[in-house]
Amino acid sequence: MAKFHIEPDQVTKVANDVSTMSTSFKEIKTYTAQSQLAPGHFGKIPGLSEAAGAYVAKMQALGDSAAKGSTFLGGFAERLNTSVTLHSENEQENAWGVTNAGKGA
Repeated sequence: MAKFHIEPDQVTKVANDVSTMSTSFKEIKTYTAQSQLAPGHFGKIPGLSEAAGAYVAKMQALGDSAAKGSTFLGGFAERLNTSVTLHSENEQENAWGVTNAGKGA
């Protein structure tokens, strides 16, 4: 059977990176919501005005997706940090149990 080993420091670093990514996704949502472009900014290009005008809707969709990504990544970072905490607590309990083994029942 394969041994499973957790490196708490490494998991914490990953959690911090994921949390930073979550913040970046949140900023993308903010930037897309502040877009000053409207369909009229693209002019009247024969055959392309509708596609250019779809820019606003696509920016909103991008912002919505970024917000969902931010929420997911934030939750994932939280779960990673919780795993580190639980693992550390279990390690401390196991160490205490080994230290006190044989000291009476």
